[in-house]
Amino acid sequence: MVDWRDPEVMLMQAGAMSKVIHVMDGIYIWDFLSTCRYEFALLRGTISFRWTVWLYLGCRFFTLAEVAADLAGFNISTRFNCRLWVILIDVFAYTASSLAMALYGIRTIAIWKREPYVVALIAVLLTINVALWIRTTIQMKATWDATYSTCIFVNTEVAFASIMSTLASHVVLLTTMVVGIMRHKPRLRSLIGRFQREGVWWLSMSTTVLIVCSTFLALNLNDVMNLMFQTPTLICITIGATRIFRSIYAGYSGDLFQYLETSVDNRGKVHFRRRRVSGPGSMPDLNLPLDDIRADELQERNRFVERFDAREIKFDEGGRDSCFGITEPDVKSADLPDRA
Repeated sequence: MVDWRDPEVMLMQAGAMSKVIHVMDGIYIWDFLSTCRYEFALLRGTISFRWTVWLYLGCRFFTLAEVAADLAGFNISTRFNCRLWVILIDVFAYTASSLAMALYGIRTIAIWKREPYVVALIAVLLTINVALWIRTTIQMKATWDATYSTCIFVNTEVAFASIMSTLASHVVLLTTMVVGIMRHKPRLRSLIGRFQREGVWWLSMSTTVLIVCSTFLALNLNDVMNLMFQTPTLICITIGATRIFRSIYAGYSGDLFQYLETSVDNRGKVHFRRRRVSGPGSMPDLNLPLDDIRADELQERNRFVERFDAREIKFDEGGRDSCFGITEPDVKSADLPDRA
């Protein structure tokens, strides 16, 4: 049986942890650089600057600061203030995690159409998490080890409460998000696409990684294993939350967005079809969030139907949809004359 407290075992695990952290930091830097055109679009003014953008930018840059602090701390061999380093890492990481949770919460609130009890639930979750993260930052300690020329964390188990709180919050957010989508009883073929649009898959990924991280903290094998998955967890949470945010903003040049096209054939059959377009400038009002686009589509659809209401147009089975959008419904009319 492995002696998890054996110094040799912990030294080997520390080397593995350093590699894991460097790999995850590299993944985040790649994600940051490959998606920074969104920030450039904000600077150019092609995307409107809403207050939620501050949450998005804070999440991105605080995570980048945590990554920089990680790389500096694990690669500097000269003595430095370990306590200050730990405080900086915790402040950057927990602030980024709080902002990511706020982005997930905003998406959940939007799904529930700003129901007051959902807003109150999200506010309570954020308050509890921030309080526990402050407590963890105050209690976390590290000392300089002259033998290995690095900082050694000495009481990593204090992070257990904050990580478990984050996991519980993600489970609540995921459940609330899924229930909010399912309450409209969407058709099965559109459910997967709706989950993707609303960010359910990204939130599920973050929750899964949190389960792994909290499991090792609950086992408390040693300080190294307690820290092993905390950086990967932060990276996954941040990438998921920011990608959800960018996918909601139709102006993001890296994401496909859709708009509604209506047409009538010679037999009087009315077609509603979504057109998929990529890149800025392809359609007006690129700065509208997803919900506003859905509302515009419904309004356009209703106006179009009203034009043909006098001709007794009736929706067939494909025309009903309890969610915000219709994949490709048809509206049929009876005995319409051919159009020239």
